[in-house]
Order: sequence, then C-alpha cells, then structure tokens
Amino acid sequence: MTKKKDIVWINTAKGIAMILIIIIHAQMGYGYVLNTFNNFLLPWVVNVFFFLSGYLLYRKQLSEPVVLENGKAFLKGEGRKLFADVLFRLIIPALLFSILLYFPKTMLLGYSMDWERLLFKTVGGGTYWFISALVIAELLTLIFLLTREKNIWFYVLLSFVVCGIGLFLSYRDIALFPHNYWAYKKGMIAMGMMALGGLYWKYEEQIDRVLKWYVLLIMAVIFVLLASVFDFTYFNTKMTLMTFVASVFSILILIQISKHLPFNKYIDFIGQNTLGFYLFSGSFPILLGAVAYTYFPGLWWMMLLLWIISLILIYLVVKMIVRWVPWLFDFRRIWLT
Repeated sequence: MTKKKDIVWINTAKGIAMILIIIIHAQMGYGYVLNTFNNFLLPWVVNVFFFLSGYLLYRKQLSEPVVLENGKAFLKGEGRKLFADVLFRLIIPALLFSILLYFPKTMLLGYSMDWERLLFKTVGGGTYWFISALVIAELLTLIFLLTREKNIWFYVLLSFVVCGIGLFLSYRDIALFPHNYWAYKKGMIAMGMMALGGLYWKYEEQIDRVLKWYVLLIMAVIFVLLASVFDFTYFNTKMTLMTFVASVFSILILIQISKHLPFNKYIDFIGQNTLGFYLFSGSFPILLGAVAYTYFPGLWWMMLLLWIISLILIYLVVKMIVRWVPWLFDFRRIWLT
C-alpha cells in the first residue's frame, strides 16, 4: 500500500469520526441526548484519533532515516520538529481559540466571570480536552523517543505503564495538578491507544491479512453485544477491559471500512483538517442549540437538523480559514508564507 493510499484511508477514518463527534456535541448543545446511539460511538469515536496519531507518529519516528539518528541529531532534527508541531499546531491554536470562545460562551450559558475558571479554560487547557490529552501523550512519547530505541515494543511497554498509572489516578481520584490541567490523566491513558496505533503500523500487512470479512463480522457482533450490555459513558477516564476490547475492535473495523470506501473529497477535507473542525465542533452546536431549544425544545428532528447545519457551517468556516488564514491552525505558517 502506497503512502498516498495510506493518507486517503486515514483521512476517511478521521473524517467519519469527526462528523460523528459533531452529532454528539449537537446533542449536548440542544439537550436531546441519544444515550443508546452514543454508547455505540463512545468506545471509538475519539480513541481512533489517538490510535491514528500513534500510527503516524511511530511510522515517522521509527522509519529510516529518522530511526537511525543519534540523540544529538534527533534533538536538532525530527525531535525538534515534533516539539514544534505540538507547540504551533496544538498548544497555541487551542489557547487562542479558548480565549476567543471563553467570553461569549460564558455570557451565553449564564456563567459568572471567574478568573480562576478563565485560567483553567485557557492556560489550563480545559476547553479542548482532546487537544490537551494529545499534547500530553505526544510530549511523553517524545521523551521516550530520546532513548533512540528502535524496537516498537519498547514504546508499547512504556506507554501501557503510563496508561496504567493514568487509569489508577482516575479510578482513585488522585490529583497531581489542580483542575486536571491539560487533561493529563486522559493524556496518560491515551498513550495506550497511541501505542496500539504504532503496533498496527508495524504489523499492518499481517493484521490486515487476518482481518477477513468473517473475522470482522465476528468482531462487529462482539462489539454490538458489549455496547448493548455495558455503559461506556466514562470510556476515556475509567477504561475497563470491556471498553478496551470494544475500542480496539471498533477502530479496526472502521479502518478496514475506510480502506475500502471510495474517495470522497468532502470527507477527505474533514479528515485532513480534523483539528480545525474540532476547534469549532463545540461552539457552533452550543450556540445554535441554545437558540433552537428556546423556540423548539425536545424535538429529535431538530437535534438532527442542528447537527447538519453545524456541520455545514463548520465546514465552510474551516474551508475559509484554510484558504485565507491557514496559520490559525499552524502558527509556523506565519513566517513560511
């Protein structure tokens, strides 16, 4: 499978997941929650992003010539680029959009202007928990990469140790930092999914050969049974064995579906710009949902309409930003353009 083909299926998987994340946010914004439907989404709809982030990160860092760099060369080269990517493409845009959204959201939802809450929602990375968790996971992975170990299993072992510590802290309600700054526990837990993404990259051909249609069908049946029996509401902080199995099975199924779907330029665009879509995935549904609920409360079709309108508006806004001010999503572009 060529690198270009890899990018296509990755964008397809991410695009599908982002569309479904927006419908979850539309439910939250409007106040009409489809609990049963969401239970089939929650094990994978966010975890797939951590999984694919690990796939891309390890494919880059453990492939030649990068994997052959010594510590000094890595710090000056790919290690520095990875840190810059986290800083300029994740941290700074998240902080900027957190500040821009804080005041209108506070007024819209009737919150009081609280400076402690402002700091938590901006400097503390509380507005976009997924970006915060991804920042923590990628920075920890960067630290591990400084060892210059070439074996993927070394990173899998360390990542699952960190994931286990994160789960322990979550289950015990132990706080190492106030207000759960930068969603550090979720970031630690996300290390497990990122490591699995790295393993999938390493053994992709072998895994895909095993995943025949009947194997995928069995996995799908198991996933449906698990989602029908267990509550996955707290999948990202209180992961259990059942949640883990459901997450892995559903992610692998989505990947195989994405590899066989025909190319769609709209889904591909969403997949290429998922961080941009995520930055607006809460604000539009909350704003539109508050207005819709005032005049048309409790209507399932209104929630679906809200989802469609939000998706279209977010698509148009992201399209304009990518066209005219792309540096908003990657501040390195300020001096590259």
